[in-house]
Amino acid sequence: MATSDANEEAGGLSVRAPVDAIDASPRGRDAFAALAQFAATLVPPQAPTDPLAVARGLAEAAALGAWLSTPELAQLLGMAPGTVRGWSTGHRPRPGFTLERRKEGTALWWRVRAEAKGKKRKPERPA
Repeated sequence: MATSDANEEAGGLSVRAPVDAIDASPRGRDAFAALAQFAATLVPPQAPTDPLAVARGLAEAAALGAWLSTPELAQLLGMAPGTVRGWSTGHRPRPGFTLERRKEGTALWWRVRAEAKGKKRKPERPA
């Protein structure tokens, strides 16, 4: 049901008629690659398959004292950068670890701190 006319009027709307083949020209491939890249940004990162990957990553970052960018921390935790961006200093992404937040210009940086071993937080009691 291919037509040679690419655009037809249908109820006042312009519609693209079906074609026999996909545009395989370099321009068509570039457009498809750009679309695929855009679609990948809409999908949040997948959670790690190794159940200890996050704990190991946080422990390593804490041991190094490294400052991580928001996208790096989000990738480590398997979360979207927008989720991480909303946190403040003192956030606990996992028991045993706290985050320090620093803003420099428009960039947010995060340092992971491991809580001292044996330090247990008492649950808060209602007043």
